[in-house]
Formats: sequence, structure tokens, C-alpha cells
Amino acid sequence: MRRTSIRRRLLLGVAAVQILATVLATVLVAHHERRRSYAVLNAELVEHAAMVKSVIEAPDDPSESAVLHRELLTLPRHDVYVLSDAQGKAIAVSGAWRPAFDPRTVPGRFMDAKIGGWRYRLFVDRNIAMFDDNPAKRARLPKLVLVYGSPTGEVEEHVEFAERVAAGLGLAILAASMLAVSWVVRAGLRPVVQLAGHAARIDATHWEWEAATGEREAEELAPLSLSLARLVERLQAAFARERQFSADAAHEMKTAVAIVKSTLQLALERGGGAAEYRAEIGRALEDTERMQGLVGGMLQLAKIEGLAGSAQVEAGPVDAMEELHCALRRLAPMLEARRIRVDVEGEDAALCVRISAEGLNLVLMNLLENAVHYSPDGSSIQVKAQAQGTMCTLSIEDAGCGIDAESLPHIFERFYRGDRSRSRESGGAGLGLAIVQAIVHRAGGTVTAASAPGAGSVFTLTLPRGECATTE
Repeated sequence: MRRTSIRRRLLLGVAAVQILATVLATVLVAHHERRRSYAVLNAELVEHAAMVKSVIEAPDDPSESAVLHRELLTLPRHDVYVLSDAQGKAIAVSGAWRPAFDPRTVPGRFMDAKIGGWRYRLFVDRNIAMFDDNPAKRARLPKLVLVYGSPTGEVEEHVEFAERVAAGLGLAILAASMLAVSWVVRAGLRPVVQLAGHAARIDATHWEWEAATGEREAEELAPLSLSLARLVERLQAAFARERQFSADAAHEMKTAVAIVKSTLQLALERGGGAAEYRAEIGRALEDTERMQGLVGGMLQLAKIEGLAGSAQVEAGPVDAMEELHCALRRLAPMLEARRIRVDVEGEDAALCVRISAEGLNLVLMNLLENAVHYSPDGSSIQVKAQAQGTMCTLSIEDAGCGIDAESLPHIFERFYRGDRSRSRESGGAGLGLAIVQAIVHRAGGTVTAASAPGAGSVFTLTLPRGECATTE
């Protein structure tokens, strides 16, 4: 895919705007200068026409034509004029020019025309009254029509010069501004370039992130820089967990396989009868079952975490109290063997939560099994359930040995066991609480633990509340 430069696009955008502004300014300057120049020319036409009118002499006989004293006129060399009576008969003409139109039909006072290949601006003055001292005679004198024109070449040249000057200044300003804008854009994008460079250097072997001062101070980049820093931290933690998971999984599998192998080797080395072989094979089978449970837990956790990135499937609502009693019935033989009593508070009403029944059952089984494993014989486990607004909480408290402060923040991590010897005696692989947390988080809830050495542990499960279906 072809790459595009933000800086180049910004510069091209600014250049396009500048060019458009230059063209617009040139057009406006030319338009303004043309209007102003033609306004001056119109005023000159009116003034020169007044000079022509001032040398018109009225005839003694009204039936005769007026007399124009040309010797008294000092007009520009290339100006033209035609003085005619009301019937269109020419009285005085400059040169041999005759208008190709009837001045009496011209709608306005000014017009443009072409005379001898040159463009002219014409002023048409109709109904010119000749002066006479006798009012009665003045009233009988005919009205005259004067057409006076000046060439527009100088005006057009002036307008073209103004256009060139405006265009030249615009281009000069464009060149200077583009240099300035290029420097400003380059300086403005420097933090972005630095941020992109820092991000590009991040890979599986390089996880250092140190935002430059410009990246931290830029209002627009500060949120992105902070987000990238947090993302790098999360990726570091995720890769560290993955590496730890791989190492722990390999260690657990290696240990389990080594136990099975050593058991079988001992059986071969010792020899003996069928009873001895049966006993050794039984111990190997137990170790194999423990290894199978480890693999099953790993696969289950991978499945749950894989579904976490997919679209949420609508689950539940499920009656938490019903699932709790179902889990207790499954654990009844273990509870009876250990003489452990389970007291449940808050079971008077249905407590519905939004989670799959299978997931809730697995969560409760893991938490209750943990409580039973770490509780002394003859003790009791307290289970409390209650609804709090849009959430439901369920806590399981045991009377076990508790968890030290150093281990407590890590108990939901995969393969973590604060007391490895005790965990092996209880058959745990360190995946139960990780599975619990993954299921609960996927359902939109939380699971927390509170404990102290010698004071037991309390696991609190919080899940979104749902409406239980009613039966008639």
C-alpha cells in the first residue's frame, strides 16, 4: 500500500488554499481597479463633453443648425465626438467618424464601442438645451445630442498592470508563506514524528517506552502518548505472563511426566508379582489422572480467554442459590468425610445473576473445593449471598490457615501456589482460581480475596444481577 506523508498533504493543502486566495485576491483587485479606472474615465468624459457643450452657439434662426466653435476646444488627441440634432442630423463631427447606432435609442449614458479597431468608452448626452438671452427664442431652439468618446486602451493597460502586480505580490507572498508554513509544519509535527519513531521501535525484544517532552506537553498527543505507555505496560505484563505460563506449564507437565516415568521404572526394576505391579500401575494411573486434570485445566482456561475477545453471548439469568446447593450436593461426600459444616445466609429468595449455568457451577465448585481443602476437619464454612443494586455478591469464608500478604496479590495468577507442598497434597495445579477469574470477568463481574495468616480466607464474587423467570 502506498504511503502518504501528512506533512506533504498539509503543505499541499496550505498551498492550494494560498493559490486560491491569490487568484481570488487578483480577481478582486482587477475588478476594483477596473471599476475605479472606468469611474475616473466616465468623469473625464462628462467633463470633456461639458467643454464641447460650452462652445456651442445657438443660431439666429431656429430653423438653422447650431454652430460649434472647434477652435476653442483643447481635447485629447484620440477623443471623438459627434454633435447632432434631435432628428439625428450631424452638426459637428471629429474626423470622419459616424456612430453605428442611433444615440437617441441608447438606454444609458455610457456604453462601450469599437471605433477603427480600438475600444472606446462613449458618453451619450441627450436633450442638450442651447443657451440664448431671449427666453422665448431659447424655448424654440431644438434639443441637441452629443456623443463623446475616449479610447480605453490606457485604462485596460492600467488594469492589466494592476493584475500583474497583484499576481506577482500574491506569488511572492505564497512563496514566502510556504517557506514559513513548511518550517511551522515541520516543527509542529516533530512530536508526532518522534512519537511514531518511538512506537516503531517497540517489538517483542524492546519494550522500553519513554515519551519525549514535546509528546508529553502537546495537548493533542498527551492522551495518545499516555495510552501507548499504558498499552506497552499491559503488553509487557501480558508477554511476561505468557512466558511465565509457558515456563510453568512446561514445568508442571515435566514434573507429572517424570513422576509417571519414575513410577513405571521402579516397577520394572523391583520386579515382583502381579500385586506389586498392580500397585505401581495404580500409582502411575493416579499421576496420569493428575496430569490429565492439568491439561484439561489449561485447555479450559485457554478456551475461556479465547472467548473473552469475541462478542458477548447473552447468558442467564441463573439462580445462584440453586447452583450453590447443586455444588454442595456434589461436595457432600467430601464434607461428610471431613466433618465440615456449610452455613448459608441469604437463601430465602432467589438470587439471579447474568452468567452461564455451566460457568457459575465451575466457579462455585472451584471456590468451595478450595475452602474445603484448606479448612481443618470439623470446622465450618460461611456462605453469604445478597443483592446490592444492579449487582449480586456471594462470599465464601473458610477457617483455614489463611494466605500471607506476599502471596495474596498473586493467587489468581496461573500456576501460582504460595505453598507448593500443600498444593501438591491437595492435588491442585494452580489453575482453579485463574479459571474462576477468567469466567467471572467474561460475565462482567469481579472476584476478590481477603485473608490473613491464621485467620482464614474470604472470597467475594460479584456478578451482574438478572431477572429470574417466574413460573405460574
